Amino acid sequence: MSIKINQELELMLFLANREAQACGAETIELEHLFLAILRILDGAINLEQESYYQYRHSVEKLNQYAGAGSKYLTMTDREITKYRRTLVKKLYINEVQESITLPSSAEVENLITDLPPNEKTLLGILGKIDLVTIKDKLEFETKKSKTAKKLISSSLSPKNTDHSQINEIGIDLTLLAKENKLPPFFGREDEINQLIQILIRTTKRNAILVGPAGVGKTAIIEGLAGKIVSPDCPYYMKDWKIIQINISSIIAGTSYRGVMEERLNKIIKVAQSDPNIILFFDEIHLMVNSGSVGDSSLDIANIMKPVLSRGEVRVIGATTQTEYERYLKKDNAFQRRFMKININEPGKENAIAICKAWAIKEKEKLQVEFTQMAVEKAVEWSIQYIPSRYLPDKAIDLLDTTAANKKFKCQSIYQIIDDGNKLVINENDIWDVLQETVGIELDFSQLFDPNKIEIALKRNIVGQEKLIQQLSETFEEISLEINRKSSRPIASFLFYGANATGKTTVAQIIASALYPESPISLMTIQLEHLKNSYDISHIIGAAPGLIGHEKQGVLFEFIETYSQGVIVLDNLDRAHPEIQSYLLNIIKDGRATDNHGRKAHFGNYLFIITVRDHTNLTDDPYLKLFKKETDSPKLIENIINNNFELSNIVNAVDFVFHFQPLPKEKMKELHELYLNKSKEDLVNRFNVELSFIDDDLIFMFDYLWGSSRDITEFHRRYDKYISKPIIKHLTHNKYSTKINIGWKDNRINIIDIE
Repeated sequence: MSIKINQELELMLFLANREAQACGAETIELEHLFLAILRILDGAINLEQESYYQYRHSVEKLNQYAGAGSKYLTMTDREITKYRRTLVKKLYINEVQESITLPSSAEVENLITDLPPNEKTLLGILGKIDLVTIKDKLEFETKKSKTAKKLISSSLSPKNTDHSQINEIGIDLTLLAKENKLPPFFGREDEINQLIQILIRTTKRNAILVGPAGVGKTAIIEGLAGKIVSPDCPYYMKDWKIIQINISSIIAGTSYRGVMEERLNKIIKVAQSDPNIILFFDEIHLMVNSGSVGDSSLDIANIMKPVLSRGEVRVIGATTQTEYERYLKKDNAFQRRFMKININEPGKENAIAICKAWAIKEKEKLQVEFTQMAVEKAVEWSIQYIPSRYLPDKAIDLLDTTAANKKFKCQSIYQIIDDGNKLVINENDIWDVLQETVGIELDFSQLFDPNKIEIALKRNIVGQEKLIQQLSETFEEISLEINRKSSRPIASFLFYGANATGKTTVAQIIASALYPESPISLMTIQLEHLKNSYDISHIIGAAPGLIGHEKQGVLFEFIETYSQGVIVLDNLDRAHPEIQSYLLNIIKDGRATDNHGRKAHFGNYLFIITVRDHTNLTDDPYLKLFKKETDSPKLIENIINNNFELSNIVNAVDFVFHFQPLPKEKMKELHELYLNKSKEDLVNRFNVELSFIDDDLIFMFDYLWGSSRDITEFHRRYDKYISKPIIKHLTHNKYSTKINIGWKDNRINIIDIE
């Protein structure tokens, strides 16, 4: 039987021939013709992948079309576009009836008369045409036709809506809840009831959940899905279906303009056709500016606005407060179409109940048994030691990590409990994993051991026995956690004294004693140079838009690197008042925000503030400690009376120390300490026997002390006139094995003995 080839069929054959060449086939097969129809309809036919592969293996070859198709390779793209539009109109628009109809079975049969075995296959696939998509395409095509007056025929409205597009992109949460595949949910009854009241309204029945990350915004939607499938579900919501849509899935693969809009319109039309469908968009702020090209304002949010305003679909969104302020609040036309529900962090008791429900649900899956005390301590300790995150997420993570950790260590060793062989997780396991997770020493009695502090101070501090005793007592009190709030820093010291009296040195000794395995867990911020308000960018980072705004400030960079440490605020009194106020608020509250709005917590840090003393407030030549709550406030009153601007600093700290310059007798002891350290270092470095001439030491000390104003200057002169000449001599005289060090004519005298 011969087939009359018109322009429409000519285009089909040309496109089929192109598909055959792309597949490397020598002849045009039925699947090539089918792919050509796909090109013409631009995705109007929805064929599952499994059915497609079955089809390709089942059809026979169209040998009689092989030669006919090859001569149409000369058609240009412009001609193809022209014939394509003509074909779409002739296939679907009957201008006489002014209605839109699908191709009849007879019309399709004429194309495949010679292939009866495959007729049912092709007709079955053409039956999978997405009617909603055809409507959209025909509306676009017929608007350009002057003769077409009616866009959509009532005969084209399907009785059963095809949900294939929305099922491909979205996740049916109600179906997962029915199959018991959602995580356990407990509590949040008030939030769920508020959400239901919004959804059953007639206008503005769209809700947006706003709250910090980890408080359970998505879990509330999953809880609503569970309530829908529960036996006690109210009659007006028993048929609800919650579809979670991933915004990235709408945009993915949309390399050409209009594909994303078409995909979104399909989802909207499906939701419009079924009043029981509720769309849930997590991270809904991504709608703003998503899908827009260049200067165009056509994004997902703007496409959704008319639909939301008419109440044709119901939408639930979820985002954080930061993203809500940054994106949604700026677009008032989009934001006003939602009813906002604030989701706060659950209280301690509610968090414990949520974690218990989670532990019961996950018991069989994890093959572990959590004791009641373990669950309670996980919540309590996560509140105290992980303040930067939120309940219940941080507590559940801690429980889950502990279970995985113990299973990994024990492997096949199970502790026997009443209801089977499972690992038992107790509060000690939670504590051990918490220390590993947070990366800090949580046992304050061990961290602030007064004995190790005292040993370190005696080894490095000369002539200040009372200071050593007082610091040891102070750290003993800190180790007992007396009157300490978890949100505040571990402790805060004020080192008040004359310039170069050892304030920074004492801070370094304390940091080395507390964290011997992390020698750089000390950060010193020199504040005397931050005299302008904008210099705070050195601490918190530059403001957005300025050079270097992507970098963190030194303070926030330090706490992200080290989970514990000592922070020295050197010369705080000489910084700008706004900078002083910012840092003192950190000491009072233990919280701060950087230039990007990221919050940081300082509950695991020790703060030491150094302030210069330009007056003589006490006759005691030694360091004194005054605990503000109990001891004599005489020194504090004198500091405030003589330096009123220091009152805020004094009132903010926990302990106040006053430094005075060491007298000459104590400086001699310091000089001997320097000599012993130098001798030890040089012996280890050069493998040489070194000794000092005792009679010359007094002259050496008098020279160094006579020109020195303070400890820092004394140390600088010692390094210049003693240490460096010895190192230089040993470097040039590598074979020296024994030397004596003396002093002659106000300079060092080095004598080689061997």
